[in-house]
Amino acid sequence: MMTAELVTYRIYGQPKIHKPAALKGVKPAFSLRLNKSPRKIQIYIVAQDVYVYFFDLFSRPHAFPEPVDMSLPASALQRKYPELFRHNSRKKFVYDDCWATFIDRNEGYVRFPGLVGHIRTADYLPQLNFHLLLAFCELSRQDAGFSPIGMDCMDMQFADYDCLLNNMTGKIHRMIIERQL
Repeated sequence: MMTAELVTYRIYGQPKIHKPAALKGVKPAFSLRLNKSPRKIQIYIVAQDVYVYFFDLFSRPHAFPEPVDMSLPASALQRKYPELFRHNSRKKFVYDDCWATFIDRNEGYVRFPGLVGHIRTADYLPQLNFHLLLAFCELSRQDAGFSPIGMDCMDMQFADYDCLLNNMTGKIHRMIIERQL
């Protein structure tokens, strides 16, 4: 049976998290991209366990105090809510009337206990990947600050996570075959 555990995480607005004690001095085994993001997801392998650092873990769209604000262009939002743009050094947007979704970014470390052993003994890797996704999916229900996509694990918003987890198990499987693990 596949399981996934939240080791440490933060919801948007909470203090920065630190690397878990189990990963002190451990370098990532490899990294992968989530969708087309410029930042890479770091994957650590410690004995038979796999730890994954997600810089974007079940993040949700920002909830503005006035719902009508969701229809404002980004430049108007920047004027009305300057605190949302404190990390943006740009004074104005390239196109003044552009619209964008603002995400409250969560982050965290997820542990998949015994995953290397499961991959080693798997008869059919796609079935293992499906059970891995279901276990990962369950994590989205553990905190109200997560995006409410846990209601249906086959939601389109999970497609990026599914692709990442499939690529991760494939890479670990190749490392096992090439006797790197």
